[in-house]
Amino acid sequence: MKRIVCIAIWALAFLSAGFLFAARAGKPRSENAPSPETEQPAAENAQESESSVPSQEGVQEEAAPKAEPAREKPRRGWGGPEGRSVEREPIVPIDDALAAAGKAEPVRLNQPDFMTDDQVRLSGLYYKGNADESTIPVILLHKKEGKKEDWQELAQFLAEKGLAVLVPDLRGYGESVTAFIEDYSFGGEQPVIRQNQYNAQNFSPDDWDAMRSADGHFWIRFLVYLHNKKMINIRKLVMIGDGYGAAVAGSWLLEDWKAPSPKKGQFTRGLLMISPDADSVFEKLGGSKTKAGKLMYKIFVGGLDQERLKAAESIGLQLAREKSSVDPEMRKVPVENCKTEKQDMPLLKASAFNMPEQILQFVTDQCQSGQEQKWQAVKNFE
Repeated sequence: MKRIVCIAIWALAFLSAGFLFAARAGKPRSENAPSPETEQPAAENAQESESSVPSQEGVQEEAAPKAEPAREKPRRGWGGPEGRSVEREPIVPIDDALAAAGKAEPVRLNQPDFMTDDQVRLSGLYYKGNADESTIPVILLHKKEGKKEDWQELAQFLAEKGLAVLVPDLRGYGESVTAFIEDYSFGGEQPVIRQNQYNAQNFSPDDWDAMRSADGHFWIRFLVYLHNKKMINIRKLVMIGDGYGAAVAGSWLLEDWKAPSPKKGQFTRGLLMISPDADSVFEKLGGSKTKAGKLMYKIFVGGLDQERLKAAESIGLQLAREKSSVDPEMRKVPVENCKTEKQDMPLLKASAFNMPEQILQFVTDQCQSGQEQKWQAVKNFE
């Protein structure tokens, strides 16, 4: 008897669950009712009915079910294959943002185009300056543990003087900390694209290599885009780096000048470094095998910190054309020995040294010295 009662209770619970599910699910659609995937606005339907070929009389054509679109990769940056847009607020199309901004007003570089080939979303700020074909472009690169906002005062100062200033977050820092990976674990032929946090503290050697080579080409490709819109003259490009950012800037310059033809680069005119870290790239830049050794360089360092001063002087000798010279006054790479222990951003912002004016002077001197870099379109940039 107890067994029969238990069976009855289980049966009643099962029936109750079924009725509850049916009530939540609602009535089933009729066969002729359109599904949400195939519904279209009335105006769009009307337009299609006017332009479509009429069906045979008495024969009712059944609409084929609309296939679910394949999930696409995020858009790659500046000339790569297009993909789905990544929702990120606020996003303004880059051309609209540039048109609306004042000369010293930062434009957020957070559009879907700023996606590298290895699916890392880069971020930055851009100040357009005079935005004509004679405008000098400058790239500012922060140190390790830094971010693009560190350069705000200098960037605005240079932009107010008419220069165009690109200030990226290096990959793994600031807002350049999102990577997109293809996840096949859900089954099916098309992967699910999902975001993954991307922090420099967990970088592999390949990640650092990408920062120091591929990312430089990526950002220069963006400047070529602006150049061809006659908003800058990329052949007057100057790079400025702080701490480790100086080594990254040196790597970008080296990649730029290793190119065999102007189609691929050779745009950078000079490199200015603030408290640079010792790095093998400076010896490569000063080597006889690259034309980059003939470009102009300048180093600022807080000279009361003996270790940093020695590093700066060593870098100066590596970059110098006359490496046999030991007299600092005779070096071709001037090392500005600021009588302070301050380094990096505190050194830049120290009012006693008036560094923004000195930086502006360095940039304009490099772009006015030697053969004038006239504007001409950059075609087939690779």
